[in-house]
Amino acid sequence: MIRTPHSDSPRLVVARALAALLALLAPVALLATASCRSADTYFFGPEKTEDPAAVPGVLDQAEAEAAAGDLKYALNLALGTRAALGQTPEMRDRVERTVERIAALRIDQLAEEGTNPKALEKMLDYDLPRQLAVSAGISAARLWYAKGKYDRAFRRIRDLDTQYPAHHERIAAGEILTDVGFTLLEARPTFFGLFGGPKRAIPSLEYLVLRYPSAPRCDDAYAELARLYLEDRDYRTARQRYEDLLLYHPESELSIYAEAQVPRLRMISLKSPEYDRRELVLALGELERWLERHPGHELEPEVRLDLADCLLRLAESDFAIARFYVEIEEEPGAVLHGERALEFARRARDDRLVGRLERFLEGLPPATGVPLPLDGPAAPGVNPIEPAEPDAAGAAR
Repeated sequence: MIRTPHSDSPRLVVARALAALLALLAPVALLATASCRSADTYFFGPEKTEDPAAVPGVLDQAEAEAAAGDLKYALNLALGTRAALGQTPEMRDRVERTVERIAALRIDQLAEEGTNPKALEKMLDYDLPRQLAVSAGISAARLWYAKGKYDRAFRRIRDLDTQYPAHHERIAAGEILTDVGFTLLEARPTFFGLFGGPKRAIPSLEYLVLRYPSAPRCDDAYAELARLYLEDRDYRTARQRYEDLLLYHPESELSIYAEAQVPRLRMISLKSPEYDRRELVLALGELERWLERHPGHELEPEVRLDLADCLLRLAESDFAIARFYVEIEEEPGAVLHGERALEFARRARDDRLVGRLERFLEGLPPATGVPLPLDGPAAPGVNPIEPAEPDAAGAAR
C-alpha cells in the first residue's frame, strides 16, 4: 500500500472513532456517577413526586444536592415535590421554602456564571415568588445584553413588565433599556444599508420613554427619537417627541434646543398656509416666547429666521384670502385681510411683499370695519431678523 504524506494510518482512524464514541457516551457516564438521578430529572426538568410519604426524603436529597453544589438537580427535585397531593400544611410550607431557597441560589449561580440567559428565563416558568422571578428576568436581560443580543434583552424587560407590572427592579430595568437603546443607535446597517442601523433603537427607546420616563438619559432618548423620525421625514412625530421632552424634562440641557425645534417642525409639516393657519399662529407664539426667554442664545439667529418665515407665511395666507374676497366682490373683507397681511410683511421686513400689498390696497376703498387682530403677541414693527431695540422689546412684552 502506497501512503501519501497526508493519508491517515488505520490506527489513527480507529483512535479518532473511539474518541468520538467516548464523547457521545460522556452524558451516560455522568448519569452513572450521579446516584439516584434520572435523565428526565437532570436534563429535562422536575420529575414529579406524587407520593406524599416520599416528599420528606426527596426534600432531604434536594438539600443535600444543593449543599454539594449541584443546584440544577436540587431545584428539579424540590420542584417535583409540588405534585404530591394530600400534603399537610406544614409539609407544603417546607416544600415552598425549600424551592425558594434553592431557586435563589440557582439564580445567583446562573447570574454569576453569565453564560446561560435561557436557563434564567426558564426560572420564570416555575411559579416562583414575585421577587425571585423578577430577579431572574432582570439577570437574563443583563446576560442577553452582554452577549450582544440587544433585541432579546429589550423583549425580556418588556415581557417582565407585562407579567409583573410595577415590579421592584424598575430602576435596573430602566438602566438596561437605556443601554440597549443607545447601543443600538450605534448599530451599522447591514445588507447594503437595507436592514438594521440606528432605527433598530426606536422600539426600545420608545418603550423606555413610555414606561420609564424618569430613567437616566430619558431626555436624550426623546431627542434621539426626534432625530430618527426627522430623518424619516416624519415631522409630526419628531415634533411630538420634542414636546414630550419639554413636558417631562423641562430642566434638561436639551430643552432650549427642543423648544426651538417645535415651531420649526410645526412649520415644516404644513402643506398650505391657507388651510394650516392655526398651526402657523401656534408657531408664531412659540417662536416669540423663545426669543423672549432666551435672549442672546447661540440659536437666536436661527430662531429669528424661523420667525421671519412664519410671518411671511401668515402674510401670504391673509393675502390669498384678500384676493379671494376681491373675486367674490366682498371688498371690506379684502381690505381687512390685506391690511393684516401688510402688517405681517412689514414685521418680516420683506420689502417686495410690502410693495405688492400696498399696490393691492391702493385699488380698494378704505377700511370701514374694526381691523383684524394680529395673531402673535409681539407688537407691530418688531424686526424678527435682528434683535429689537430695548423700548420696542419692552412694548412687545
